[in-house]
Amino acid sequence: MKHVNEIVPYNRFWGNCITNMFMSILTNKYPSYEPLIYMNGYEYHFCPFRLDYTQDYYDYFRNNIFVFNNYNFKDRSNFLAELKDIIINNPYITLYIDLFYWNNEGAYYNRIHSNHFSFLIGFDEEEDVFYTLEDDISLNYKIIKIPAQNVVRSFYSEFKEDREDYRIITFKNSSLEPYKLDFEQIKENAQKLVLRLDRFIERKHALDAEFPLTELSNVHHYTYEFGKISNRMKGNKLFFEKLRDEGIISKEAADDFVSCSEDMSKKWMLVKNIFFNYCLRKKFSEIYKVEKRINELFIKEKEMWLKLTGSIS
Repeated sequence: MKHVNEIVPYNRFWGNCITNMFMSILTNKYPSYEPLIYMNGYEYHFCPFRLDYTQDYYDYFRNNIFVFNNYNFKDRSNFLAELKDIIINNPYITLYIDLFYWNNEGAYYNRIHSNHFSFLIGFDEEEDVFYTLEDDISLNYKIIKIPAQNVVRSFYSEFKEDREDYRIITFKNSSLEPYKLDFEQIKENAQKLVLRLDRFIERKHALDAEFPLTELSNVHHYTYEFGKISNRMKGNKLFFEKLRDEGIISKEAADDFVSCSEDMSKKWMLVKNIFFNYCLRKKFSEIYKVEKRINELFIKEKEMWLKLTGSIS
């Protein structure tokens, strides 16, 4: 038997596993919500260094769009048959797994143990695989086949924290009003980004001493994050184009912001490649050069958001 729920992966840019999953669900039924993934509701964090979206951003989905119900399998020792039945009867289900054993096309596979709710959309009993929406090592979000043995190994991983086995996602309401950009929220997000970027600029380094580069898992973490930031800059490009199309900013301003975002996207990818090359060759004394490039990019991004707050009336 083969069953696959009809969901098109959202892949205009990679935000993270949560945002791209939400957009894959949303844009299928409500295409006006696509600009929500462009929104500048993200932030940078220390220890470990990473880009993530703000709690307010995530709360918007929970408060206005989706309901998340958590469950455990009736028989955890033999869960695959129940899992297939759940997929057939629920189009939006996520399974709690360890990425280390999960997706052999992903950045975490056989490198980093990390808890993850994976978005399952189907299965094929003849091939003995499950279908999931995941990112590959190049951060392309797509349908990926996961062998059933990987599903079992990932689910039973001893490295997982204690959580419910799976989630079923449903829409909070039977219909949604068309999405509209919130000008005040855009300005507030930009101001918060400026403050957060100031902290990194004053600190003059982003990498954490608590996560030594002699450990390969930390190197993979940073390269993954640099790639994610590069992708976020692609999202910023789409964001500024949308603001231009909505008449929120002028064409001239948008052109400047788009050019800036494209340039930063390329330079973050360069940071990723230079960093990985230094680590691969164990030239850790050269990492300060990477930190210098990161600081320059943070300064440039800060200036971009300051200009945006002055461009929105």
